[in-house]
Amino acid sequence: MEASVRSPSSAYLPRFLLLLLLLLLLCVSPTSSLQNPFSECTQSRGRGASYRGSVDVTESGARCMNWSEVSGVTARYPGKGLGVHNFCRNPDARIRPWCFFLNTRGRVDWGYCDCKQGSVRLQGGRSKLDGTVEVYMNGAWGTICSNDWDDKDAHVVCRQLGQGYKGRARGSSLSRLPLAVVHWRTIGCSGDEVDLMQCPRSVWNGGECANQQAAAVTCTPVEAVSFVPVRLSGGASVYEGRVEVYHTGQWGTVCDDQWDNNDAEVVCRQLGLGGTAKAWVGAYFGAGVGRVLLDEVSCTGNELSIDQCPKTAWGEHNCDHSEDAGVSCTPLTDGLVRLVGGAGGFEGRLEVHYQGRWGTVCDDGWTNTNTQVICRQLGYRSGQNVNPERFGVGSGPILLDGVSCTGKEPTLTHCAKKKWLRHDCKHTEDVAVVCSSQRVGHGVPTRYVRVVALEPGKAQDDGIGSGGDDKNGISSKFKSPI
Repeated sequence: MEASVRSPSSAYLPRFLLLLLLLLLLCVSPTSSLQNPFSECTQSRGRGASYRGSVDVTESGARCMNWSEVSGVTARYPGKGLGVHNFCRNPDARIRPWCFFLNTRGRVDWGYCDCKQGSVRLQGGRSKLDGTVEVYMNGAWGTICSNDWDDKDAHVVCRQLGQGYKGRARGSSLSRLPLAVVHWRTIGCSGDEVDLMQCPRSVWNGGECANQQAAAVTCTPVEAVSFVPVRLSGGASVYEGRVEVYHTGQWGTVCDDQWDNNDAEVVCRQLGLGGTAKAWVGAYFGAGVGRVLLDEVSCTGNELSIDQCPKTAWGEHNCDHSEDAGVSCTPLTDGLVRLVGGAGGFEGRLEVHYQGRWGTVCDDGWTNTNTQVICRQLGYRSGQNVNPERFGVGSGPILLDGVSCTGKEPTLTHCAKKKWLRHDCKHTEDVAVVCSSQRVGHGVPTRYVRVVALEPGKAQDDGIGSGGDDKNGISSKFKSPI
């Protein structure tokens, strides 16, 4: 749909000032709970601040239109973050972001955005770090059922409320809560997400929560972490290589006993490399020199440093350099796929990555041939389509529709399809896939970590000293928690 409409003008100034006054009153209202309206209306101070968040709902609850659907807007504001997406922006240098939407008469209108969408707060606890989790969605605060609620979900809540906290999950009786709204039935965070909106979740459609309890957390400050310096050596780029650690004045390698993708994820995080973390064994990046310093490393995947993971004592091992461990930290790029909501990375609701966000794929015209391409991209031999309801409905944007593969494509993005974000679907039509659990080759792993910007091609100077092959290495000393 194409439409031509003027952006907000000075005619709306009185209304704008009134809304701004109300916002200021809300901002200074006292509260006893810990609250974090993430991606508030501006992400930097002062008039003209450039908002780059993912809020896509107006204050009236209307879903934003794609900027590309409104004729002439992207050309009028070049380089202002507009494009084939419907995220709120302020290209005209207003203090608050806004977007276009279709009003009740089917006409294009504009409105300021609900910048608190996805915020969390804790209510009714013993302290500001304890309480029932409430989420702000579509203009209302609501709770989450405690179904499958665990410490990984709690970690994300505490991280969203303020970096430096870890969380313990618990339940809170719904009968004691004055708030009747329940937003989500289940949520399944990996523990690495920055906020709850990044976690797979299912919408509550009535019924009862497990044990009549809502999700609650207790947040505690994370103890000071000493980061063992780590670097990657022998790889073809700064994103891969043999893992080397620094201890008592020397660099050494890590034995690959028990080495897996969880360990790789921690190494990639410690180095500030986001994306897809994959473990490599058998001296894949060449045999190192010097001592083997660590063995039997068994991370859960949520640690901030390899030194936090269970492992043998320094220097104790039964290995040689033919067993040196390695990692690759593939950056998150458009077109990466993952399966979520299943029992493992081989099954679930299909999600694809685009412009920094994960979204679903509509099943219009979806075939078994498409599924084979997906499973091969993930590193599995074959797969089959399943009922979309099996893994629950998705949330967030529906990124692709009308996908048609021939079966020869290496990845989903090589298949014929509609333009990104162009669809006529609902989340009840999300594609769901089950791949055979047998892997082929070195497939793309399915665990993901937060992306941290790093200038490609530049290694960080560790400032400690030389040792080993660090031509293509990255060294890390002390980094703040994510």
